[in-house]
Amino acid sequence: MNARIRATSKGTRLAEIALVVFVAIVLVALYYSYLPGTSSSSPSTQSNISLQNITLFSGSASAHSLSSSCKGDATLEVVFVNLASTVLHISNVVIYGTGLARNATTLVSISNSCLSLSESDPVINGGSTTTFDGYVDTPLPFGSSFHYFIRLDNGQNFTGILQAQS
Repeated sequence: MNARIRATSKGTRLAEIALVVFVAIVLVALYYSYLPGTSSSSPSTQSNISLQNITLFSGSASAHSLSSSCKGDATLEVVFVNLASTVLHISNVVIYGTGLARNATTLVSISNSCLSLSESDPVINGGSTTTFDGYVDTPLPFGSSFHYFIRLDNGQNFTGILQAQS
């Protein structure tokens, strides 16, 4: 009878261990699926798009407006090199990290407006170098480090960490 109880408890322990490992894997997968930029953090090789330069500037926030241009000092400047002939669009930009009350996004100054990316549809022309100037909608303190996440409409993502400069 003792041997039977020992066999049952060893089987139960193995099942418990397997369950704990399974739950840990699921939790890690959920954690990474909700972080911006974790689905594909390296550029795809088939699109021939690269970042030549990326700079984050500290300063005051810009606000969405249909009647005035972006006025904040906090900006994200990105130089894209598109060797392909395909025209691409910037579909999402997020800046996040400690020290921010919320995730920041970028706005684009067009004519006499300060528009979201979905309203302005920034273009990266094929066979060219394109500079994107995004006005950040949250103040960025000088010297602080923040994560950035940029998604293009072809699904290509760029991620990294930048320190806000003056």
